[in-house]
Amino acid sequence: MITSRTGELLEVILPVLDINAQVAFYRDILGLRVKEPVGVNDFRDFYQVQLQSGACTLILQVQSPSQAVLKQAPRQNTPRLIFCVPDIHACHAQLLQSGALIQEMSSPTPGALRFDGVDPEGNLYAVENSKSSVLQRLRPEIQLLPHAQIIPLSSFRGRCIQILRYNKFVIGLEILCFIVLVEIASFKHLIEFYWIFLLLFGLVWLQGKTWGELGLRSPNSLKICLLSGIGLGLFFTVLVHYVITPTINHLVPPVSITGNILIIHNKWAYFASDLFNIWTSAAFMEEIMFRAYLLNRFTDLFGTKIYGWIFALLFQAIIFGSAHGYEGLSGMINAATYGFFAGLIYLANKKNIWSGSIMHGLIDTLLTIFQYWGF
Repeated sequence: MITSRTGELLEVILPVLDINAQVAFYRDILGLRVKEPVGVNDFRDFYQVQLQSGACTLILQVQSPSQAVLKQAPRQNTPRLIFCVPDIHACHAQLLQSGALIQEMSSPTPGALRFDGVDPEGNLYAVENSKSSVLQRLRPEIQLLPHAQIIPLSSFRGRCIQILRYNKFVIGLEILCFIVLVEIASFKHLIEFYWIFLLLFGLVWLQGKTWGELGLRSPNSLKICLLSGIGLGLFFTVLVHYVITPTINHLVPPVSITGNILIIHNKWAYFASDLFNIWTSAAFMEEIMFRAYLLNRFTDLFGTKIYGWIFALLFQAIIFGSAHGYEGLSGMINAATYGFFAGLIYLANKKNIWSGSIMHGLIDTLLTIFQYWGF
């Protein structure tokens, strides 16, 4: 994690298999201080351990044993941790004495000293010399670190985190159940979408995640968020109303869902009700359900390489389109097309939902006005 105010690196997450061995190495050999949990010697019951190094926190996070086979041998260009110490010669001698795997010291640039090493699980790191005044200047940044919850691995939630994060079969089954519930809500109307919405909050909690990291967090710039949401909303409204919808309706006969809306006497009351549903159910709930939750869950299943993101974008768009089954085939195609572009916008905003929510709400508001007043 990098703070947006100073650009300083605040957190580094390192997946580990043997939490005790890794804590012993980074604490006892490299000299990092255990920040959380305190007063503990056996860390096997904890999902993660935080160690402090200057202004940065190293988070050792327990990895599922099934993931060990995916771990590749470190290569020369593999990203590595870099520790800056005031006395690099003493550090090098201490590591040699402890039996750590380290290379000879080198000088990559005039006045700079450095050596590379490998921790007990094969993760690369480097040690560089640094003036103590630099370390002292960085220490106040520690106050910017958010408080992280420590979850015991042996607890119910800790066991759920291991299963729901790393077991591909369980992830696929969870996605399948979500799809079934969405289709039941769309076609049979046996359950309401807000019940699915509430269910997702429990699932995210059991996964050890937060809605903030999935997109429900404050934008970096409220002004840019509002302007981009409104601009994209106006652009897509014109595109949907005058290009996409006429093209789809020409190929697939549309299904009328408005009925005799123009002859309703109390039109303003119905419009106000629709407006409330648009900004709560569509603009907010749908963006959380399909972009923040489903798109990220598909990447948990397919991986975070480029093909994983492509599959995630496509499948969440298809399921989003199927959720609009009450609009007929043309409506589902229209919604799926929008869902794909909404997913791209969600990713372009660094997985923040608010710009997409404003865009979604504005599009539905303007299209509803067109339906009520016949534009």
